[in-house]
Amino acid sequence: MYLPFSIHFLVCCFLLSFFIGGILLVKYLFKNQLSTTFQYYLDFILCFTLLVPFIPNTFFYWNIRTLLPFSFSDSTTYSEYGNYSKQTLSIINQRLLQDFSISTDKQLPDLLITSFEVIWLSGILLLVLIAIYYHKRFYQKQKYLKPVTDSALISLLTTCKQELGITSFIDLRLSSSIKSPILIGLLKPKIILPHSLTQSYSIQEVRYIFLHELQHYKHKDILINYIISALTIIYWFHPLILYALKEMKLDRELVCDSSVLNGLEEDQYTDYGYTLIHFADQAHSYPLAPRTNLSQGKELLKKRIIHITHYQSPSKKLKVKSYFIFGLVVLITLQTLPLIARPISNKVAFNFGSSNVKEEDLHAFFGDYIGTFVLYDLEEDTYSIYNKTHALERTSPNSTYKLYSALFALDANTITPEHSKRIWDGTMYPFETWNQDQTLISAMNYSVNWYFQDLDTTLGASKLATYLKKLHYGNEDLSGGMDTFWLNSSLKISPLEQVQLLTAFYKQDLAFNPKDILTLKQAIKISESSTYILSGKTGTGRVNDKDISGWFIGYIEKSGKAYIFATHIASKEYADGARAADIAISILKEKGLYEAS
Repeated sequence: MYLPFSIHFLVCCFLLSFFIGGILLVKYLFKNQLSTTFQYYLDFILCFTLLVPFIPNTFFYWNIRTLLPFSFSDSTTYSEYGNYSKQTLSIINQRLLQDFSISTDKQLPDLLITSFEVIWLSGILLLVLIAIYYHKRFYQKQKYLKPVTDSALISLLTTCKQELGITSFIDLRLSSSIKSPILIGLLKPKIILPHSLTQSYSIQEVRYIFLHELQHYKHKDILINYIISALTIIYWFHPLILYALKEMKLDRELVCDSSVLNGLEEDQYTDYGYTLIHFADQAHSYPLAPRTNLSQGKELLKKRIIHITHYQSPSKKLKVKSYFIFGLVVLITLQTLPLIARPISNKVAFNFGSSNVKEEDLHAFFGDYIGTFVLYDLEEDTYSIYNKTHALERTSPNSTYKLYSALFALDANTITPEHSKRIWDGTMYPFETWNQDQTLISAMNYSVNWYFQDLDTTLGASKLATYLKKLHYGNEDLSGGMDTFWLNSSLKISPLEQVQLLTAFYKQDLAFNPKDILTLKQAIKISESSTYILSGKTGTGRVNDKDISGWFIGYIEKSGKAYIFATHIASKEYADGARAADIAISILKEKGLYEAS
């Protein structure tokens, strides 16, 4: 099911709230078992998760890729049939390919979606303008920076750099417009000192200042500031995320303080703390500023002073605990991120293992559609796949499910091959062919929803769940309701699963009466000639009167061989079963498996 990015983003934000809450809870519960450094490392995990809504969901299939015992090394490219036409459909049974479908209203109203997008993007634009204003205002003042000529300060900076193993050039400047030392410059770093510093502070206090700012440089904190600023702008509306980012700034300062304290004697800790206090009343900060200040306000200063007062170098035991807790959080994160990322496509992937897989480039057949084509050669036991990522994703089966709905009803004797008639209840539908009594053949030909809904209702949820479990049909989820679970709702299946299940159906490997399967094979037969037989079923997902998902599954028998296939396409509109069938048939023609009679 195709959904706007704004909805995916909101769903991801909702799920991220729980994950971020978990990270913050871990930091609180294990604050005495985690070193300051590893608490800061947890913030980086948090930052990475905030990128999830903007990362292609293919990135999160590492679990699938690591489980697959094959690689898609054999590649075939097709360049023709980029523009397909309805001529293909005119030569076969069009009734089976038209796939009559009724719209379901599953998405939020367009007005609400548009309103959120306007408000969200307006907030981003406003904050970007504010950031640009303060950046421009600050960097204009750099014109008036003066180089430091005091040889003692220059020598002290050089000594501090040597202590920390820093060899890069870092400029040292003076400014009359600041009252607290700062580090700026991602590519050309500068430490800017207030003019009053040399007169008001001792050489030892200046040393503490240099060590602090150089630790920021060593930890790449200017770059981290840019990342935090960008995330703050994007998630301006999310209070929990903003709080977490604020805590990350504090953790950054605590890590910096710890790094400085590690190089000092214990009797110097107090002096270092007093140096911070001296700048507390003078510190100021620009919003979203990509730079570091020695002190960032009294609230943060209080927490830093407490940290300095109780500081001890991490023991070996603490380091071991920190590694263990951090590693555990990383493992949980790796398992959780795919679950958070799935709303991006509104699909769920399944694991697939086969050693006989060939990747094909069939994009010319699909045009602007997101789609996949899976072909299984029964005799050779090989798969040919276009767009393997999409082939592994589960989505609503829509009318392709009707094949199995009928199979369940036949098995339960709800209907029989000879007596499959269901009486129309008089409800008026938008298709004239639906407004009459139906048999299995007519209902399959005209894809009559009410017929199969009636079969499922008669069968009952309990038996239906048993049948789905018996077939391992996709996610086996009936929670969407008896009439709608297969219509852009809870039940989902992937194209590869469709092919695997249809293969078992064709081979009569399913634990169902062979007579019932033969009845359904006749019901889905589309066309035949002296050289081939084509069978299949289409499906269309229509939401808010727009066709957003198109299926065509089936098999073709030719020269004593059978090929099972599934095609799925998705788009904001104009993606239906007929178009999916047209694409599939064009591909089969190109492969020499289908010939117009």
